[in-house]
Amino acid sequence: QEQEQQKNNLQLIFQGLFSSDVSVELDSVTQLRRLLSLQNDIVKEIIHTNIISKLISMLQRDQYPDIQLQATWALTNIVSQNSSNNEVTSVLVFSGIVQSFVRLLSSPHMEIWNQVCWGLGNIAGDRIEFRDLVIAHGALHPIMRQFNKASSINITKNIAWVLSNLCRGKPHPNTEHLKTMLFVFSQLVFSNDSEVLTDACWGLCYISEGGQQRIQDVIDSFVVPRLIELLYHTDVNVQIPALRTLGNLATGDENQTQKLLEFDILSALKHLLFSRWRSIRKEVCWTISNFTAGITQQIQTVIASNIIPSIICCMNSGEFEIVKEATWVIRNITTRGNPEQICYLVSKNVIQVLSSLLNNSDVSLLGLCLEAIMHILRAGEIIQVSKNLDSNPHTDLFGTAGGIDRIESLQ
Repeated sequence: QEQEQQKNNLQLIFQGLFSSDVSVELDSVTQLRRLLSLQNDIVKEIIHTNIISKLISMLQRDQYPDIQLQATWALTNIVSQNSSNNEVTSVLVFSGIVQSFVRLLSSPHMEIWNQVCWGLGNIAGDRIEFRDLVIAHGALHPIMRQFNKASSINITKNIAWVLSNLCRGKPHPNTEHLKTMLFVFSQLVFSNDSEVLTDACWGLCYISEGGQQRIQDVIDSFVVPRLIELLYHTDVNVQIPALRTLGNLATGDENQTQKLLEFDILSALKHLLFSRWRSIRKEVCWTISNFTAGITQQIQTVIASNIIPSIICCMNSGEFEIVKEATWVIRNITTRGNPEQICYLVSKNVIQVLSSLLNNSDVSLLGLCLEAIMHILRAGEIIQVSKNLDSNPHTDLFGTAGGIDRIESLQ
């Protein structure tokens, strides 16, 4: 009986949406918006009906901003609560919600503007085609206009949110659109609000995934020192995208990675190696491996930072993903470093650690270890010859650590 009553109430609300009485319309759309906030299953009942087209038509009612607000709010509830349901978002998009929402980005009513901005962010984040549609309908211009006013923190939060979704995914939006968004992120990254910082850093992360030119664009926006500073932020949700962005920048060319080293990124990365978050420790090791894949001077900078002992500890952590990324750091030094730098690793007991990792069953990790060991043994040959020793000192250490026996067991 209660379900029957709810169904009857819902029918009355639907009928009221089509009333010629504006006050009844407003009351009905407000009730529907409230129900959508509480009961997501209502979406199934209305998504393929004329209710959706009615709500979208209400967005055109500029003379009735209260109705516009409630209709916008209702549609935003549908979008945000069903962001993983492609069918729901598709119905809304093909019903014209994007065009109507973009038009309302010029609304003088900030409550409406915030709802529309949030809704567009959800739509853009659903799939690349929808993201491009939001951009194609001209969303960036009114968003930029509102950004320049910067009247409240809620508006700033929504701008950061929608723009982060508008530059997310591949293929990237065109260069001019990305540069517009990069300009905003380069300012938002100095906010004191954690939510704004999180979305701004994710935006920078997405842009920096586009190759060397994109990396240079981000570096040229003067955000690198601030991103490094944010690695010390107390909110892990800020740390992660800041770190990911810096990791992307570290994949650039020699000059680009050098810029990061000049800003003392290694001190911050060393600090994060002790994070309780596994994903952060893994990301730190990956970032450092990009530096040790550079020239010998950059490898020396890493060594001089005294971060290698902590990396070797990570190789002993037993956490496979971290072990593998840390091993990449060492492997890169052995393949790209000079004999003195390889000897430094040996002095930090890396031979013993690499030998123990030969017990691992993962083929890719074994490959990294064997490659590193090979280069370490070759460096030992150079020492043997230069010092006129009877044997290769690195081979002796490798045998003592049980490495030779382990290699024989692999064959």
